[in-house]
Amino acid sequence: MWTPGKGFSEVPGTQLSGDNGVVVSADNQWLYVNAYGTLEIYRVPLEGKGERSSVKVDFHPDNLRWAPDGTIFVTGQFLNAQNLNGPHGWATVRLDPKTMTTTPVVKEPGRPEFDDATSTVQTGRTLWFGTFRGDRMAYRAAP
Repeated sequence: MWTPGKGFSEVPGTQLSGDNGVVVSADNQWLYVNAYGTLEIYRVPLEGKGERSSVKVDFHPDNLRWAPDGTIFVTGQFLNAQNLNGPHGWATVRLDPKTMTTTPVVKEPGRPEFDDATSTVQTGRTLWFGTFRGDRMAYRAAP
């Protein structure tokens, strides 16, 4: 965490396996961060007030993005060590930041045209999905 006049400092409780996607609550009280290696999303207090908590998902969570309704989109891949070049499939869930529960949004098999989604963004009634693999984006109507 960067603080004016103090520079960078480590946020206690963020030593995670493959920490990657990060968002901060609007009130600057909580940090939400993925643990890619252990298939978890953590909520960590930024000022040391509150308990760290986590929820497990069935895919490798890659990135976090705020949804218009105040939930957090969590998007990632179903990696297969026997087939690292894919296809793997991917999923997005909504994380309730207060209860740390998830609701499925989309679960897709890997396809040559689009695979390994990394991020979800909602604009209007459309969900947009980005990937680290290939030159395309995917989209669908928001549920």
